[in-house]
This record gives sequence, structure tokens and C-alpha cells, in this order.
Amino acid sequence: MERMAENPDRQTLAFCGERITWISPGTLQDLLALKAKYPEAPVISGNTSLGPAMKSQGHFYPILLSPARVPDLRTVTKSSDGEFLVL
Repeated sequence: MERMAENPDRQTLAFCGERITWISPGTLQDLLALKAKYPEAPVISGNTSLGPAMKSQGHFYPILLSPARVPDLRTVTKSSDGEFLVL
């Protein structure tokens, strides 16, 4: 509870349905820990290929991870050598 009081936006949120759990971590550290715990869980960012795969191709993932609330993944910059970096 103390951690939630200090940074309520950084707590991990989980939405549980009958068959699927959607998890939204608030920190990069939590996202990495969840990916290690659930290695088969896809990381959802835009749903460009996962939605059709689940609907028409019969793919099923009981755990979905969303990095949308992770502040460390919100900034993209271009380095001096032309590479794009997520900061």
C-alpha cells in the first residue's frame, strides 16, 4: 500500500476476464519481470497483428502485457548516427 500511495500511476494494473488477463505494468522493471514470468505472453502495442491472429487464426493468449503506461518507453529520440532510441 505504501508503494501505491507514493506512485499510484506506477502500480501494475490487471484486468481479469473469464479467459484472458490483461496486465498493464507502470514501470519498465515490472514489465521485464512480468515478461520473464509469462514468456509466452505477447506485449501489446498497437494490436496490429495480434487482434486478427486471435480472431481469425484461432490464436489464444491467456495473458496479455501492455507497455502503454511505462514512462521509460514513451520517448523516442534520434542519435547522432541516425539510430532511433527509445528512452
